[in-house]
Amino acid sequence: GFAGFSRETLLLLNNLVFTIMAAMVLTGTLYPLLIDALGAGKISVGPPYFGFLFAWLLVPIVIAIPIGIYVRWQEDSAQRVLPKLMWPLLIALIVGAGSWLLEPSMGWLAAIGIAGGTWVIAGSLFYVGTIVTRKGRPNLPASVLAMTLAHLGLGVFIIGVSLTGAISTEKHLRMTAGDQYSTAGYSFEFNGTQRVKGPNYTAEEGEFIVTKDGQEITRLYPQKRSYAQGGNTMTEAALDPGFLRDLYVSLGEPLDQNSSAWAVRIYHKPFIRWIWLGSIMMTMGGLLAATNKRYRRKIRVSKAQANAAQGAKA
Repeated sequence: GFAGFSRETLLLLNNLVFTIMAAMVLTGTLYPLLIDALGAGKISVGPPYFGFLFAWLLVPIVIAIPIGIYVRWQEDSAQRVLPKLMWPLLIALIVGAGSWLLEPSMGWLAAIGIAGGTWVIAGSLFYVGTIVTRKGRPNLPASVLAMTLAHLGLGVFIIGVSLTGAISTEKHLRMTAGDQYSTAGYSFEFNGTQRVKGPNYTAEEGEFIVTKDGQEITRLYPQKRSYAQGGNTMTEAALDPGFLRDLYVSLGEPLDQNSSAWAVRIYHKPFIRWIWLGSIMMTMGGLLAATNKRYRRKIRVSKAQANAAQGAKA
């Protein structure tokens, strides 16, 4: 059986929470379809539902992950485990509080998210440090590397989500040639549009000069495309990616027939690449764990036992 404080218990709780998350996604996806099929109206399930529930369901997982790394199988004691986590907890609190002091506009929820991501990262790295110190060499088992990579990815993902959701800026503007708009330290100057031809479309292409502290960063060229076949009109946003932020500009519709005024959308998305980076790291950790020879050995043993059982019946 499971002890009250053991790795088995924490893994059970982990699987239970992830099962609830999967059920939540399934419910949010199928419920609007069911309501529509029954003729009871149309509803939309979006970020307020998924974002709120995901955030709260992640809380027990984030708290438990660094603890579960140190907990032994079958039975352990909090008195042995918790002192090992004092430094990761202190680092997480300092980083969370420091980020809030540096950027008060992010709010306390984002600061808690940053502290949670740092808690997972610091706890994982300290665990690796204890193994290296104990063995006296940096040669780690593949299982530990896979676990650490996945946990680091989760921490990076949480920090990215917290910051992107808290300090992103999005602005819908009416701009004519020569207009400027500034956000998050970046200045966007609209130089007007010109007609360009593509392989199967014609487009109105805008030019935006992006500067920061008086220095040109990039030029963005969003397009409003009209396709010859089908007559569809599509918006092609322009993107300037970066490790710490992404900048987007998209053209809406011309607002006046006799002027160069356009509806424009400008986005500043800080740390959004960290969301993708964290997801990639978690995927790589899972793939690395799947290559562990122990699992293949168990499969071979199971097949041998099954063949032996069939031979005995024959």
